[in-house]
Amino acid sequence: MTQKTYAVPEGNHYDNITNHLRYLNDKIVDAFNQFITLTTAIVGGAIYLETTLDAADARRNGLRYSAIALLVVVGIASAVLMWANDKSWHAYREKLSQLFPEIDPPKKVTRKTAERLMYLLIVVTCLGFIFANPLVSPKPASTSPSSNQPTAAP
Repeated sequence: MTQKTYAVPEGNHYDNITNHLRYLNDKIVDAFNQFITLTTAIVGGAIYLETTLDAADARRNGLRYSAIALLVVVGIASAVLMWANDKSWHAYREKLSQLFPEIDPPKKVTRKTAERLMYLLIVVTCLGFIFANPLVSPKPASTSPSSNQPTAAP
């Protein structure tokens, strides 16, 4: 079976190149937006459960850990998608700069600033939810005698 190839019309080379780079860049942003959407749903669900479940309900602890695990998995999956698309963008741009000398190779320092901020926000969000999860069961009141109360003499 022969593979049919399509030639890009002469005047559309630049548009074709920039459209593919834009596509890969949009995929990075889409992965981050997906993280934001799913995080909002997970945190909203945890807040809903916190307001509807009784504080002494035994299900709170299991749901707490399930919500944390789900958010961490969503964070890791989003970061992997972002990394894969970023790597593809970088490889495509590197190859283009070799084929067309007028296209500058990618600059690692300035190009990765937005992606690094997205990765940092994913980590901060996951850690924040781990430590500030609304499904944390309240600690039981202490039953030890207070040090301010006098004790009976032996």
